[in-house]
Amino acid sequence: MKIHIPTTQYGFIEAEVETVTEAQELSDEVTKAFTQPQGLTQRDFNTVIDRYLSKGTGETQTYLDMNNVQRGVIQEIKKSIKRIASVED
Repeated sequence: MKIHIPTTQYGFIEAEVETVTEAQELSDEVTKAFTQPQGLTQRDFNTVIDRYLSKGTGETQTYLDMNNVQRGVIQEIKKSIKRIASVED
């Protein structure tokens, strides 16, 4: 049987499967692959930013828990700190 698994508002993946169980397993895998983490709460994210700006480091697990937007913000902060440090040297 042919199935369509939604990936975005208008996008989907089409697949051929033999059983309903196989369809459910494939659907779960695709959904997991296309779902980004919810990210940190605003309070936790502010704490991460404050820690990074004051100490210059962060925790790997915290980074993994961030969503793509939050990771992008941290990356821009890292670049900015490097630019400032190179000007001061």
